[in-house]
Amino acid sequence: MLTDNVNFSKYSPYKTVHFVGTGTQAINGTAPSQTFNNIILNSTGTLTVSGSTTSLTTSDFTQTAGSFTAPANFDINGVFRRHTHCWRKHHSKWKLDK
Repeated sequence: MLTDNVNFSKYSPYKTVHFVGTGTQAINGTAPSQTFNNIILNSTGTLTVSGSTTSLTTSDFTQTAGSFTAPANFDINGVFRRHTHCWRKHHSKWKLDK
């Protein structure tokens, strides 16, 4: 589990990255865009995107706790889970699972 600022070039696109803890955490680096498989946010702090990164792409994004400040361009290609709700992308449109 990662609890400090992370340069995702070490982890993407093959891993699931967990953000836990109480302080502010950041996805950062020198690349203008970063892509990886899964982000899981379960923190009492805030996850931000900083450095030169202005575009973030992920297959799945799960937020069970904490807050997230998205970059200018944020694309989820698979499933977006926030607390108890789950949305799936189907033909470029979001559908809420019931």
